[in-house]
Amino acid sequence: MKERSRYKVIYHWSGSGLAGPLAAAMHLGFVSKDAEASVLKKINLPFGGGFTGQNRGSLLYLGRAEQGEEIYILPRGRQPELIIRTLQETASLFGDDPIYYRFIDCEPGKAVIAINKRKFFTWLSQTVTQVEEGLGG
Repeated sequence: MKERSRYKVIYHWSGSGLAGPLAAAMHLGFVSKDAEASVLKKINLPFGGGFTGQNRGSLLYLGRAEQGEEIYILPRGRQPELIIRTLQETASLFGDDPIYYRFIDCEPGKAVIAINKRKFFTWLSQTVTQVEEGLGG
C-alpha cells in the first residue's frame, strides 16, 4: 500500500463559487460532512467568493489532512483538461510520480445544483468521503 503522505489531492472547479474550497475544508476536517447546508451561510471559507480570470490555474496548498495527504484547490476555468495535463507533466519533469496526484472535479453539473443547495452539499460530502476511502486507511 502506498503511503498516504505521498498523495496530493487537488479539488478543482471552475473558480466561481465555493465548491473547491468547501470540498478541501471537508477533507481537512474544518467543515463537517454531515452539517446542514444552512451552515454554509455562516462559514467564511477562504476563497469562497471565487476567483478572477487571472487567478485561474493557480494551484493553492491548503494543508495536510489527518492521514497525511496534502490538500490543494485549483480554480481551473471551464475546461480543466489543459491545466490538469500541464500539472501532471510538470510533476513528472520534477521527478514526482503523477500516480500520487488525485484530481477531483467538484462540479457535479447543473442538474444537481439546480435542485437545491442541500443536494449539492450532500453530493460534495459523498465525493470527499469517496476520495478519502480511495486513498486507503
